[in-house]
Amino acid sequence: MIFIDRKFLLILLAGYSIFSGSCKKAKHIEPEPIVESNVIFNEFTEPLVLSQPGTKLLLDLDKDGTNDLAFRLTVLPENLMTTYFYFAEPLNGSVQLVSTGLLDAYAFSSNAEIYDIIPATDSKRWSGSNGILLEKYVYQSDMQRIGMFNGSRKLYLGVRIKKAQNFHYGWVEIKHDERLDIDRIVIAGTGLYKLSDRAIKAGMH
Repeated sequence: MIFIDRKFLLILLAGYSIFSGSCKKAKHIEPEPIVESNVIFNEFTEPLVLSQPGTKLLLDLDKDGTNDLAFRLTVLPENLMTTYFYFAEPLNGSVQLVSTGLLDAYAFSSNAEIYDIIPATDSKRWSGSNGILLEKYVYQSDMQRIGMFNGSRKLYLGVRIKKAQNFHYGWVEIKHDERLDIDRIVIAGTGLYKLSDRAIKAGMH
């Protein structure tokens, strides 16, 4: 069972209101090869791991000295179950994620194109709100996991940063690692295109 009201509570606790991505008309730009030297990479020698409540992983996607994105785990205990939310949190108004109408973060497969979404839909849109990667519901004798990043595959979160009225598109590599009853969100690296208003391929190196 999906508790949609809990998702809205999570957004309110984080202090963000939901808004859709920019409505500006997309510019028509002729396709061109993505040059690796035009991509800002963060490749971590030791992957960042989110597994404990209270942990906050911070990412500076464009390496300008200011963190753009945080990854957090929130736990909501109740009498009959405990709910775990693993989510990505934009840290300023210039950062957006690709998400769904249910506040879940959208998962891209390797080499998928990340760019403007026209028209925006309930299944895929740009948003400045938190994006839930994984939800875990723990009952007395059962456990349920949902979310587009649930599973052991390497997937990608689509991100974009607005600078001087233009967007720079990028990705965050994420893997859900499940060991017994312990869930870990593992972040291996990020990529952000230096050139504005250009599509990027998820996970390109």
